Amino acid sequence: MSNLALDLKIEGDFIDSFIYSGVLYLLDSDFIFTSYSWNSLCDFILKRNGFKFDDASIILQYAKDNRGDNKSEHTIDTIITKGELISLEKDSIYINTWPSDINLFSNKLYFSGDDGVYFIGTEYGTAKFEKRPIKKVFGMKSFSISPNSNNRLALAVGREGVFTSTLKSGDKIPQEYKVSDSNSIDIDWMNENLFINSDELIVEEFSKIDSINKVLSNDLFMMIKKEMSKEYSDDSLFSQNLDRKVYKEYVRGVLNTPPKTLCLNDSYKYGWSSGDCDFILNKDNVIFAQNNMSGERVNISLKGDVSGFIKVRTSGCGTIIESKGGALYILSETGAKEISNDFVSWRVYPRARNHANHLHIINDENINIKVYNKISSILNTYCSKNHEDEYIFKISNLIG
Repeated sequence: MSNLALDLKIEGDFIDSFIYSGVLYLLDSDFIFTSYSWNSLCDFILKRNGFKFDDASIILQYAKDNRGDNKSEHTIDTIITKGELISLEKDSIYINTWPSDINLFSNKLYFSGDDGVYFIGTEYGTAKFEKRPIKKVFGMKSFSISPNSNNRLALAVGREGVFTSTLKSGDKIPQEYKVSDSNSIDIDWMNENLFINSDELIVEEFSKIDSINKVLSNDLFMMIKKEMSKEYSDDSLFSQNLDRKVYKEYVRGVLNTPPKTLCLNDSYKYGWSSGDCDFILNKDNVIFAQNNMSGERVNISLKGDVSGFIKVRTSGCGTIIESKGGALYILSETGAKEISNDFVSWRVYPRARNHANHLHIINDENINIKVYNKISSILNTYCSKNHEDEYIFKISNLIG
């Protein structure tokens, strides 16, 4: 069976893309974001093409949601034309800038212009953009935007360093905090660990925010509750409202806690996260990978042809490396295979559950969306952790 389930080219002059909760967002060279239902695009392909093989519907169902399995041995290789794409549009919005980065998290589509970072509210159920004004959340151009929970953003601002911007509950203006003075244009923030890729790797560990269902044994929560309970004398009011108010104050307290710079056991060049796994690269071009659920560890040596790289990311589609020579590689435990040497940009989706197997490659005249079949490898990772789950292993097990 081929490792590729769907190889789709969509004609158009695009500069970036994102897929989130079943909605495909394409940004064109006129600075217009247009949204499409990904399921509708897959259904359109199935109806239009009239496939000769019977299991095309299985492939496209897998393309809609990679949590299932693709039992077909075929690959769908097809094109959607500009004219066909127009008929599939759901909504659009003009942003008036060529963004240095985009990201989408918790229904907020973030982008960075020359004068700062903004977000647009999105509605995944309808694939529409919210009609509220575009909101500014940071005052400088960011080269890398990495969102996290509780309206937090990490922002790499080049020579100015790395910042977080947090819009706390009840506040109208985000709070900015400088995390690092290091020159960086590449960061990755998943769970509590912020990877700052600079001359050397820096890892900042943020305090964990427990869910309201697990917070009752937290020392900070109990301290706040003890103080706030003095204001309450009515037992019924106490039981109904106090824990919610305490939890809001607890979250604010955690958000005000500065991160801790982890002490690394070696000089590392680069780091990133994906799904359940963390990855770090040492000065000898060896990747140390750890699955934080199972504890599996693998060491993989980068070969000479991709030792000079610009960016590395991993998701269900695989581990993708952009080399300084202008080529794009997919890495396996036996070596690297070139998949493109003429592209504008690319993106994978390490946080995604339904679409982690997507690789989007922007070319001069189209976007190439590749949907890969599952491979059992630490270099092809999916997020299995539910909201209430805890990782058994930590980054400290890998770098401590």
